[in-house]
Amino acid sequence: TVQELFSVARDASIIPDISLDPVLTTFLSLDSSAALQHQYAFLQRSLSREQQTAFSLNLTGELGGSSRVTYGGVGVVALALSMLFDQIAQQVRAQGSTEGDVSSERSKAKMIFGISTSSRIGWIIHSYLGLIPGIANNQEKMSETTELYDNWLKLELLDHYERMTTKKRMSSVSMQQWLAGAAVHLHMRIHQV
Repeated sequence: TVQELFSVARDASIIPDISLDPVLTTFLSLDSSAALQHQYAFLQRSLSREQQTAFSLNLTGELGGSSRVTYGGVGVVALALSMLFDQIAQQVRAQGSTEGDVSSERSKAKMIFGISTSSRIGWIIHSYLGLIPGIANNQEKMSETTELYDNWLKLELLDHYERMTTKKRMSSVSMQQWLAGAAVHLHMRIHQV
């Protein structure tokens, strides 16, 4: 069948893999709030009491002293909080105490949503999502930051598209970078409305 032929061609890298990372499809969906609540509950169940306390303290610190985030269950904010939850949980498990710097853990990420953070698209997404938890409760700052990063991402997506199509640099990696960037770009635009 056509589907089998497509699968064989994709697996042999004859045509690019254009699948979107499952984390993006989960947290950039209409059900992102429920997914975020589920992730939080799962992380809490997987931590000891001491780790839960450390997790809560670190999370509150990252959120600027608040335990709530405006628009916390929607789109790019949910995506950023999901990343933050994972990073804090990893740090707490590794350190077993409330000491440490979450931001240094965040800066060590090599991949985000299946794309390298060393790529320009990956760097823009990673940098933007890393800022959100600290600014999400400040509507003006969130708006300004989203607009700035959205413009950078839009320009990079256009440049990346040109490289893929006119310079024949299309591969699974380049397609996945573009698709992840386009998905985040779309949700940044939605968030600005």
